[in-house]
Amino acid sequence: MIIFWFDRYCQNLFANGFEADIEDGKKYELLTAFEVFEHLADPMSEIQAMSKVSDNILFSTDLLPSPAPPINKWWYYAPEHGQHIAFFTLKSLMVLAERLGAHLCSNKGTNMHLITKHHKSDTIFNYVTRPRLGNGSIC
Repeated sequence: MIIFWFDRYCQNLFANGFEADIEDGKKYELLTAFEVFEHLADPMSEIQAMSKVSDNILFSTDLLPSPAPPINKWWYYAPEHGQHIAFFTLKSLMVLAERLGAHLCSNKGTNMHLITKHHKSDTIFNYVTRPRLGNGSIC
């Protein structure tokens, strides 16, 4: 497996030689976007662009609780830096995936999600993204 790097807002400091070429129409097996969606000014167009690069978008974002809490009652709003500008519910992610002709997997509606144009098992996705118990070790 080879992993490629792309970030239009950040200089590549650690993966020189592994830059993704997204201009040539090449498709990648998986696109990851951890803590990105809440920063998108125009989520639909940005995610449409991502879906042209890969049929599978694995991303993290916390879901807006229902009912939506006041701004001073939910840490994820993060008004002190003003960088979180897009917030999603499970329903809004499902609609977004549907508009892309894709399926949404979500780990019980918490913070890890997959938009995919290939059907994936929700049960398996929930299993592999569940929080691990123990001493915090990853091994």
